[in-house]
Amino acid sequence: MLSKRSDTLKEHEIPILGHMLNLNSDIKAVYELKEKLITWYECSSNIEQAKYGFQKWLFQGKSFNIPELNQALINFQNWDEEIINYHYQRFTNAAVEGRNNKIKVLQRRCYFTRNRKYYLYRIKAECNIHLLDSWVG
Repeated sequence: MLSKRSDTLKEHEIPILGHMLNLNSDIKAVYELKEKLITWYECSSNIEQAKYGFQKWLFQGKSFNIPELNQALINFQNWDEEIINYHYQRFTNAAVEGRNNKIKVLQRRCYFTRNRKYYLYRIKAECNIHLLDSWVG
């Protein structure tokens, strides 16, 4: 339940989550910080607002002084430019990463396949490349 967005919780999960958050102030702080990151992604309307909001979010996260959170925030800080760049066009590379993952899985499954054409057809079928051809062409 802690990983779910607050607006997707079922009615019976809300009091359970509230009880969980009241057990530990650090968990409550991190959960609220996660929700603020979701709001930042959805509500930053331009790049200047995104930069300001992200820096404010990082500062708030560091102010909790939770060692595990500070370690995670280092990654956010290292990738801040890439994270903020999402607000230029609101595109992600999720589709590309998904296809790369499918190809890697296929490579493991088809390691001893002798027919290279069969292997390439499987990649095209798994990645819906026939759909991409119709979009590009």
